[in-house]
Amino acid sequence: GSGQYGRVIGYVEPLEEGSKETFVFENHMIGNIIPPEFVPSIEKGFAEACGKGPLTGHPVTGLRVVLTDGAAHAVDSNELAFKLAAVGAFKQCSE
Repeated sequence: GSGQYGRVIGYVEPLEEGSKETFVFENHMIGNIIPPEFVPSIEKGFAEACGKGPLTGHPVTGLRVVLTDGAAHAVDSNELAFKLAAVGAFKQCSE
């Protein structure tokens, strides 16, 4: 049967001091390495992870998340897989 596969690569950086935004997501991928229909799920995963925070449940604000690369599988990739990949990537950034 099909599994769950989604891989996201990028970086996280602080927003400029004084920014009115609390979270910014930018897609800097070249081409369609990750099918475009999955990119909103990646943004949603990062946004939810920031809202819950990595450790104590306190929101993390003032972040820019930049998606630069990733990987998808023709059968095993779906919206949930990429949302969970984003949550996992956020946790890795927080370690």
